[in-house]
Amino acid sequence: MKPPPASARWAVFGFGVVAYLVGLGALAALALVMRGLGPFDRAFAQAGGKLTGGVSGTPDLALALLVDVGLLAGFGLQHSVMARSLRGRLGSRVGTEDDSEHA
Repeated sequence: MKPPPASARWAVFGFGVVAYLVGLGALAALALVMRGLGPFDRAFAQAGGKLTGGVSGTPDLALALLVDVGLLAGFGLQHSVMARSLRGRLGSRVGTEDDSEHA
C-alpha cells in the first residue's frame, strides 16, 4: 500500500490545526462567559440578571426543553450515522486481505 501524497498529508495537518484553533477559541469564549466578560453579559445585566422569555417574563421551560431534546436528537442521529459508516468501512476490510502474507 502506497503512502498518501504529501499534499494530502498537508491537508490533513492543516485541518487538524484549524480544528485545534477553533476548539481553543471555544474554550476561551467559555472562560470569558463564565467570568462575566462575554458579548451578551451587558444585555443580561440590563435584564436584571435573569434569563427571561415569553410574554410573562418567566423562563419558557417548554421552549428550553424542546431545544434540548432537538439538540440531543441531532447529536444522536449524527453519531449513529458516523458509527454505521465507520463500521461498514472497517467491516469490509476484515477478511479481505490474504492471510498468507501475514504468516
